[in-house]
Amino acid sequence: MSLARFLQVSDLHLGRPFAWLPQDRREDRHRDQQRALEMSVSQAIERGAHALLVPGDLFDSTAVEAGLLTFAIRAFDAKGCPLVFISPGNHDPVSSSNAAFHPRMLQARGMRWPAHVHVFDAPEWRGVPIPGLQGVRVWGHHDHGNDLSFGKQIVQNLR
Repeated sequence: MSLARFLQVSDLHLGRPFAWLPQDRREDRHRDQQRALEMSVSQAIERGAHALLVPGDLFDSTAVEAGLLTFAIRAFDAKGCPLVFISPGNHDPVSSSNAAFHPRMLQARGMRWPAHVHVFDAPEWRGVPIPGLQGVRVWGHHDHGNDLSFGKQIVQNLR
């Protein structure tokens, strides 16, 4: 039987405006959010995770600024980063206005997610096998019609 190691992080809400905080504290919180993503990738590498799971709300909205999107793409492009599975959430749903998860809009910005990053951008459940782990898949989907199913993601051993 294969041993599968996963690290999961969700609800980072990168780009959150933090309007309730004093102006001088907002930038500190933005840096904290970014450090949390970097630390998640670092820990996944250090612990030998087979995959990093992000089941919802990587970003705080569909209006992801280019600099923040570049940061996230680079964070996941770190040397040794395992497979990454992103299920967009209710704050950052897949839509024609969300450049983060719309391939043509990403391409227009001269960006793309690294090859090892998989975004669950369809309403149907899809299973993606984990190379080297026979019978292990990560399942996910994205459903615009039901807030309760945003960001659902599970790991299933098919044996």
